[in-house]
Amino acid sequence: KLEQTIAQATYQRDKKEEEQVDIEVVLNYSKFFMEHLEELLLGSTNPFKNASLFGLVFDEPPTYFELVNRTPRLAPLFELNDNYNTSKILSVSRVSQEWNTFESYFSRIYATFQRYQIQIPLYAS
Repeated sequence: KLEQTIAQATYQRDKKEEEQVDIEVVLNYSKFFMEHLEELLLGSTNPFKNASLFGLVFDEPPTYFELVNRTPRLAPLFELNDNYNTSKILSVSRVSQEWNTFESYFSRIYATFQRYQIQIPLYAS
């Protein structure tokens, strides 16, 4: 009975590990997204791809009024960058508290790149 339970737990653990995407891969996609934002947003003739990538910049779709007044709700990564540029002080505790938000956001970037088969160069770890 105990051996069967151990074998089942090992199988479930192995299955979960296979399902998880390596965080380094996800971070590399996010880094590429930030570094090549303009060409990614403007460089495709596929309007669905452009819309999906544009949507990654915002936490929620902005209204025309918000865009004109420069008050849209930015995605966490852009919001963090804007706060850092404004204050030049970045609290480690604040970043650690918001990690789940970032993890979810980075996963959205990765999923969008996978959906549209956007290839990125390999980054050195």
